[in-house]
Amino acid sequence: MMEKLLYSKSSRNKFLALSLLILFFILMIRYLLLPHFEIEIPILNNVLENIFSSGFTTVFIAYLVFWLTPKVMNKSNMEVIPPYQIKEKLKEGREADEYWYSGGTGRHTRAVTLPELAIESRNSNTTKRLYIQVLDPTEKDVLKAYVNYRNRVRTGARDPWDLNRAQNEIYATIVSAYIWKKEQPLLEFTVALKKEVSLFRFDLSSKVLVITKEDSSEPALFCTEGTFFHKAYKEELRLSLEQSRNLRSDIQGYTFNELNTEKLMSLIRQLEIYDDNLNETALEEIAALIRKRENPYG
Repeated sequence: MMEKLLYSKSSRNKFLALSLLILFFILMIRYLLLPHFEIEIPILNNVLENIFSSGFTTVFIAYLVFWLTPKVMNKSNMEVIPPYQIKEKLKEGREADEYWYSGGTGRHTRAVTLPELAIESRNSNTTKRLYIQVLDPTEKDVLKAYVNYRNRVRTGARDPWDLNRAQNEIYATIVSAYIWKKEQPLLEFTVALKKEVSLFRFDLSSKVLVITKEDSSEPALFCTEGTFFHKAYKEELRLSLEQSRNLRSDIQGYTFNELNTEKLMSLIRQLEIYDDNLNETALEEIAALIRKRENPYG
């Protein structure tokens, strides 16, 4: 537990500050507060002195071991985090100028990552770069494999999808990127389409990496920038991007107020991702998904 605490620079600084504050408080009680009130209890004095001595020694040894540990070991740390921490870690990842996502339909990316990065790019007047890798909505066999897997996990079994639902979710994510680009020009993005289903979803920024599975009730893997795993998975995502079908990013989108089925169909055709399943009902569902922005992590 102590090793995991010290590996993170932020956690390490907080731990040191809190430890010094507690030790300082103990010294204040022992040498200022008790003598001021003329309280002289040898046992209490000894207890306070022992607590201070033990606490100082523990902190000193912990930091000594950390600094003497080879850097290659310090930088190879990946930890398992419980489901309730996933939302917090994803939020930490969005506090960056570059963000990578690779997964199935990109619901969380559409509902949270895209809008937050777009709005932050405007508020900070800085460019934000987002790389989105989702399944190819025109590849029926790939979508069937994804739907079959999703419907077998615990959370998926409670809300089973069909091929059309998965396809519409992907279309909604793709179109949302172009809409947010129109809304916030400082947002830059690349959308790539994959032809393989993965058990894992990757959210990687310049700060953290969070690896989740389809079932949101399962734990996730987490590591920070500078670690071996963060660097390795970033290269993995770059390689995956090169092998995927990258959509054109120079096509003009439209604002949320302009969203309708006609414009939706026009954009999909321009991107050359049209499928025969895209009737009026499907287009209306895609538009509803874009507006709803449902967050799978609540």
